Amino acid sequence: MRSTLAQHLRSDRWSLAVVCVAVVACALLTWQWQLRGDDGSGWNKVIRGDAKGYYSYLPAVFIHGDLSHPAGGEGSMNTTPQGVVRKYSMGTAVAQLPFFLAGDAVARMQYAKRTGYEQPYHVSIAIGAIIALLIGLLVLRRVLLVSGFSDGTVAWVLVLLCGGTSLVYAAVAAAAYSHIWSFMLVACFLRCVQRGVIDRSARSIVAAGLLLGLVALIRPVNVIIVLALPMLLQGWPFSGPWKGEWPSARTIVIAAVGCCAVVALQPLAWKLQTGHWVVWSYAEEGFHWSRPEVLQVLFGPMKGLFFWWPVLLAIIPGAVLVARNSRWAGGFGIGYFVVLIYITSAWWCWYYGDGYGLRPIIDHFPALAVALAAFVQWISGRWRMVAGALAVGLCALQWFQIRQFEFGIIHPHSMSWQKYRTIFLKGDEHWRGALGGNYEMAQYAPNGYDTLFNGELPVSLVDAQHPYSRGLHLDSAALPDGRRLFVEAEVTRSEHAAGSSTDAIMVCEIGHDGEPYIYYKFKLNDLPTPPAGTTATWRYAFPMAAARPQDELKLYVWQTGEGAFTIDRFHATVKAVR
Repeated sequence: MRSTLAQHLRSDRWSLAVVCVAVVACALLTWQWQLRGDDGSGWNKVIRGDAKGYYSYLPAVFIHGDLSHPAGGEGSMNTTPQGVVRKYSMGTAVAQLPFFLAGDAVARMQYAKRTGYEQPYHVSIAIGAIIALLIGLLVLRRVLLVSGFSDGTVAWVLVLLCGGTSLVYAAVAAAAYSHIWSFMLVACFLRCVQRGVIDRSARSIVAAGLLLGLVALIRPVNVIIVLALPMLLQGWPFSGPWKGEWPSARTIVIAAVGCCAVVALQPLAWKLQTGHWVVWSYAEEGFHWSRPEVLQVLFGPMKGLFFWWPVLLAIIPGAVLVARNSRWAGGFGIGYFVVLIYITSAWWCWYYGDGYGLRPIIDHFPALAVALAAFVQWISGRWRMVAGALAVGLCALQWFQIRQFEFGIIHPHSMSWQKYRTIFLKGDEHWRGALGGNYEMAQYAPNGYDTLFNGELPVSLVDAQHPYSRGLHLDSAALPDGRRLFVEAEVTRSEHAAGSSTDAIMVCEIGHDGEPYIYYKFKLNDLPTPPAGTTATWRYAFPMAAARPQDELKLYVWQTGEGAFTIDRFHATVKAVR
């Protein structure tokens, strides 16, 4: 019996074993990091941040009976010229609907009054993300096997995606966000197209149209996945162009109509909320098409694709192999990747806020897996052993860094080469929260900025007796009402003793009569505990919300500890979006 099992595994089940291990690991980490947490109440953070904006459609409709109700997602409600709408599209909520209804059924038995954020809802969405990962991996496995890749190749591809990227971690820590749901739907879309063409199934083509509509409903730019279809159908390891029967024109038209019908749900939602069919729901955000941050998106330490997920470098030679086999398929595959990176890097916030790695690319892993599989299958002989050892090492590093990120050692958004070198392979408690500083992108401002202040601030001695530095104070006359602000600063400070500025923080506040309603702070030092007597210069940049009438802005350094240091130079710039 044991030999039969081993023979079965050797035949075509290693890839299935990888899926099982990945999903079990996801379930265990979800329990430990998300549902249980440090105090047993980690579950209340499953639906958080931007995820509330994706999810809030569900409680608004099914609990409050009003599509315009904020339903806990007040922070993601935007005011547009057409009216107040949700910032995010409704596709993620549609994908989460079955799990919301399951949680709602449980919540009805436990709570007399529901908001949609009680424990059963968080737990059901967390379970839903695990199931989405399972479905996505199983379907992707099938796509690659049907494409002609060996089970061993498929197993290694799944190992690289699950172990060498944050795919599994996204299902754990970002369960209510869009990415794991998009991953599942993109995989299902590719499989339906594959089945529709190879098996000549009209029903599968129609299903692919509906799935493409849902993919677009989650994130409209993801429709570029259609550019990857030639690579899927005609690339490596096929020996030549597809010579089978393509779907009939009638089938394609029905699929296109189904796709448009699903996409039309969003304009319908806008119409019900504002009376207008077309709304730019992101309001004061957009794309910088003329200056995409391509190099940063690919290789930068902030969130660079290949910097944080180096195993994906294998897609480059994989794409070349696809092109060698079929220039047409390879050309589309390379074009698809170029368009994906261009769109991703043109978004004003090209690093996409807090999070580990370049999250939007997770949506496209099923398509990128084809090029990845082409390279893995091409490797042979001793190079396969070398590549396997390197892959295992990179996967181990990846999960060590995920642990660093989860425990606050890696900064959530303001990383640099210097910071990365400092915390590389550092995992003990001493390094938790050790990185400071803050360097964010300026807000989307197609018309530019007006400079409100640009100059030097007075030199200051900061210590326990004088905990506040001399800083910047802009009164209400200098602050325009209703215009978002962007603050930049450069501080040179000299320590009097080793680590004397470790506890110092930079503070920016907006308010009046000594009562700030916006209070933004972060550690002064980018790096922890510099040597005694050293002088360091740190640069900061961060957005601030618009001021109200009579508001004032203050920018200063606060010593929360006991050490003494001198601020030798303090340069500040404050701008307002024009």
